[in-house]
Amino acid sequence: MYLIFDKLSATVVGGVVILMLFTIQSRIQSNTVESTIMYGVKKQTLNFAEVLERDLSNAGYLSVPGDAGILSHSNVMSGTRVLTDSLEFWGSDKTGNRTRVRYLLQPTIVTRIDGEDTQLYRMDRYELVAGTWKPSGASMSTLSDFRIDLLDSGNNGVINRVDARRLRVRFENAVVSQRMIDGDGSDRGLYLNKLRWGITLSPKGLSMQTFQS
Repeated sequence: MYLIFDKLSATVVGGVVILMLFTIQSRIQSNTVESTIMYGVKKQTLNFAEVLERDLSNAGYLSVPGDAGILSHSNVMSGTRVLTDSLEFWGSDKTGNRTRVRYLLQPTIVTRIDGEDTQLYRMDRYELVAGTWKPSGASMSTLSDFRIDLLDSGNNGVINRVDARRLRVRFENAVVSQRMIDGDGSDRGLYLNKLRWGITLSPKGLSMQTFQS
């Protein structure tokens, strides 16, 4: 009888130990996957931020007094947020030639962030080549916020784009922790974190706007 009880106890204890080891291993694997996802998203975010910073630093590239460096700028409301959906300016291509650059915000998917449905976006970049707008890059497709403010030299917002001397850019990128599929088969990713990036720039070319020699 005691022998049977000892074996039963050993079996129970062994099962608990195995369950604990399985739980620990699952957590380790989950943390590893989340760390890998976070690293990839951080890399994508910084890569896009570098392109954006380089582009906006060259806004008004090779302008002369009286030129308009910022050609168009548009904001839209998305729920309670103000998003910049388009920006066009004189910039430079990869070879250093002066060209018109355009950024356009495109909606991608709707997902839940902090318990609320949130529209995500992708920012597409274009260059004007021989009179035709050519795609020349894009952000990740998980932007939850994107805004560029036109400022004067005192960091005050301006109404007329020709009065802009500085550009303040802010964007957020949602981090995918786990993907979930709705009953109808639609993709509803679960985004747990947001990566935020921002900078204020003073492009030399914008100093030429509205100035007549």
